[in-house]
Amino acid sequence: MGTNPKTTINASGSTLVTTFNNNIGAKYKPSTYNYAGNGNGTGINNINNGSNSFAFTDGNYVVPSNNTPSNIITLPVGLDAVAFVYNIDFVANFTAKAGDFTLIDNKWQYTQGNGTNTGNDVENTGVDKQCNDKLRTHPLKITPEIIASIYKAVITTWDSADIKNINDIEIAITIPVTSTETETGYISIFNLLVRDNNNESIIKPLHRSGSTTVNSLLTTYLFQNVQNSGITSSTTMTTAFGGALTDQGFSSGSGVLYHLNANKNTFAYTMNSDFLNQQDYDPTNTSQSSSYKLPSARLKNPAGKFVTLNSSSVAKQFLAQSPTTNYYKDNSIAFNSINYTITVSGGYPLISIVSIFWRPTSTQIVYKSFDVVCFLIYLTQQAKFARITATQTTGNILADGLGQDQINTRNMYSFPSFFAQQILETILNEFSDVKATLLST
Repeated sequence: MGTNPKTTINASGSTLVTTFNNNIGAKYKPSTYNYAGNGNGTGINNINNGSNSFAFTDGNYVVPSNNTPSNIITLPVGLDAVAFVYNIDFVANFTAKAGDFTLIDNKWQYTQGNGTNTGNDVENTGVDKQCNDKLRTHPLKITPEIIASIYKAVITTWDSADIKNINDIEIAITIPVTSTETETGYISIFNLLVRDNNNESIIKPLHRSGSTTVNSLLTTYLFQNVQNSGITSSTTMTTAFGGALTDQGFSSGSGVLYHLNANKNTFAYTMNSDFLNQQDYDPTNTSQSSSYKLPSARLKNPAGKFVTLNSSSVAKQFLAQSPTTNYYKDNSIAFNSINYTITVSGGYPLISIVSIFWRPTSTQIVYKSFDVVCFLIYLTQQAKFARITATQTTGNILADGLGQDQINTRNMYSFPSFFAQQILETILNEFSDVKATLLST
């Protein structure tokens, strides 16, 4: 019997996992693997017309019920989420009088306007860095109502009551009581905002222009969670909000994040995978460490908890959807049909699922079907275990599970290990001869 030729496997779709797939292709030797990051819709079209073996999608897609051909299997391989990021402008230096602080419950608190304005001068420098450092350890809390109001230009300032009342964030200030003695005072970060000529600190929201997955995720979430908002679910913000937005739009996630980093008082939504690869906080300051990054907000979930976005909170929300890996025509997890109102205490509500759409090749080319199945097994295991950065050509094999935050070059989160095992079994069960062959080796 002759040796089968080396199979070429072509795939396309989500740009989210382009570098990950390219690095996988460079590592995998049994077959030649080519991946084109050309968008979710193009990937779906390419498996429908038979030019690709499978496609990657993000944004909770499923195969439409009228899809032709119908033998397409959906395999979830990773998790993402929508992050809310901000760059607030704080004063560099703070000057007041010792009398502006009042001892309340054994704590010196800033009570500006208490009428004293007496005592020694209080002068602290580097206050802006203190505020930003504090926001990295105590991220801003936001609600779906606040997000909707910001993009509808109802909430326009950082110290609006809706934001201020749920964010009790303070920094410590040194108060000179005498020429030789000092006390520690505390002041709200909202008293340290840089203000314009109208004494306001204006929020400058940024959004994704055009038709994008992240817009659909955001607007679906707002549609489900903000009553009587008038917001509809759409891939375009102008459609969802019923008209042109007054804020600035960008065609790419990287454009949003670059502008956010370079401009103060900006607020934006972005895929978390993009956010984790953002520019440094101040791209013009080369002395800052690479860890000096902008924070993402804690989002209030339907359980009433403000939740930090990380691998654990995303996985908890995903599992609350009661997912299945039996994905033949099973639309239990579908584009625009994730239930963002499910109550789970530690879950970050605005999640996204990265999936492979696979159309098995004709049984007349049995060896090619076998090669694709073997590659899918390898690929899903790499998505589960490997962290491949943009500068690496090989993966570092790490432990899987809820504690691993960075899974590949775009920081896609992994599934819990038991669910990843179910995905593997789904692949194996598609071809009993493949399973039998693998189990016998």
